[in-house]
Amino acid sequence: MGSISKQDDIKTLEIEGLKEMRCLSDEYFDKGEGSKPVRDYLLKACEDEVVLIRYLKGRKFRPKHAWDTLRRNAEIRFETYPEIFPSSLPKNAMWLIENYAIGFLKARDSKGRRIGFFNGSLWDPEKYSMELLTIVATYYAELMLKDKDAMDNGVVFIQQCSGMGMKHAKLYTIPSMLRLINVFWYSYPLKLKGVYYINVPVLLTFLYGIIKPFFPNKLKERFLMTSTTKKFEALHEKLSPDILPKCLGGNLEYHEAVDTELTAAIW
Repeated sequence: MGSISKQDDIKTLEIEGLKEMRCLSDEYFDKGEGSKPVRDYLLKACEDEVVLIRYLKGRKFRPKHAWDTLRRNAEIRFETYPEIFPSSLPKNAMWLIENYAIGFLKARDSKGRRIGFFNGSLWDPEKYSMELLTIVATYYAELMLKDKDAMDNGVVFIQQCSGMGMKHAKLYTIPSMLRLINVFWYSYPLKLKGVYYINVPVLLTFLYGIIKPFFPNKLKERFLMTSTTKKFEALHEKLSPDILPKCLGGNLEYHEAVDTELTAAIW
């Protein structure tokens, strides 16, 4: 009975939320706001109830927040950061994905959350720019919008930083970091429940200290950074080694740990 009642409550929130989101969209279009590509994108999104419900669900059924997120998503695509939304995935991104530099794990954490990762030790910044990494991440973000566990329980992200140095640090500019925040925090309705930077060299520890004041407060609370001396200790307090690949101090080979079916969906 309790499960049925909860489902009824969610359905009511969806109906009321959709109604309010459509009122907000009508106000937006009546004012003639936005460029033509942004308006066209929003018009198409507003015709798709599934898309609107994703934004509602990701923003805890707060219609104004959901609408603002959807509007920002359209704006970053066509006005603010069009460079990270190419019409197709660049060919050189294939190496990053096929060699497990970036991806999602098969397993979920103890709270049912999806686990994304980036292995910085495999990143050659002379071949693969920060812009390219961000492009690949947007493809995964789109897949997470269609993933039930991600939408219900959230996502955690791990970056393994051993082997990173000055040539990597040069790409961590304030504009590039703000772009990541503006895109993945403000413009996607994903619940980012944890960001874990592991094995961070001293140089990057200093750099992240400069950038962290620009983080939203909730992101600051969910951000964990450990030095190379700590290795994977703090990470393993949050995630069992039995679900992690060896590059994250786990017990699994890449092919055992990484969700290759999800990866295949990108192509």
